Amino acid sequence: MTIKYNGIGITLTQLPFIDGPMGERPLYKARGQDGSGNGYLVKWEVVENWQDIEDESDMVANWDAPNEVVFH
Repeated sequence: MTIKYNGIGITLTQLPFIDGPMGERPLYKARGQDGSGNGYLVKWEVVENWQDIEDESDMVANWDAPNEVVFH
C-alpha cells in the first residue's frame, strides 16, 4: 500500500498494527519508506466508536489519509 502525505509517496513496508494501552483509544501504526529509501512511521487514529466495531478494517475512517507521519 502506498499513501501520500504532504506530497510524499510512502510505501508501507509492514501491515498496520494496533498499538496503545489496553482500554484506551488505540492507534494503528506501520513503517514505510519513500522512493529515496527514507524511513517513516505512519499513524492512523481510530474512529470514535472503535469499541463497537468488529471488523478491524473499519476502525480507521480513511486508510489513505494517516493522521501523522514521522521521519524515522
